[in-house]
Amino acid sequence: MSQMPPPPPPPEGFGSMPYESTDPQDRTLATVAHVGTLANLLGLWGWAVPLVILLIKGDRPAVRKAAVESLNFQISMLAYAIGSLLLMLVLVGFLTICVVGLFMLVMPIVAAVKTSEGVDYRYPLTFRLIK
Repeated sequence: MSQMPPPPPPPEGFGSMPYESTDPQDRTLATVAHVGTLANLLGLWGWAVPLVILLIKGDRPAVRKAAVESLNFQISMLAYAIGSLLLMLVLVGFLTICVVGLFMLVMPIVAAVKTSEGVDYRYPLTFRLIK
């Protein structure tokens, strides 16, 4: 009997990939990088949480990936929100700003849960400006 070849790696981009680190502190910091962005809902600077984590623990590859992904998500949501505000002139923006707001609430929670489970999560519809 011949053995089956191993499955191909998951595609780069949307979705999730196995987490690199088994260090609990790395996993915790990566999770906080995603959860911290929810401070935006309170009118605070939610983007500052992943930025501080990136600056302090950016030498850890798993933490850096999560913080960069979270920052890219925040930049993308800012662009989408500005676009929605402009679209309010033609009334479509009232719908799109609700969708953007819901997306900003749900996706960091999904990312935090996946990260806490040991998965390297990548947000959909995100501009990857920071590498």
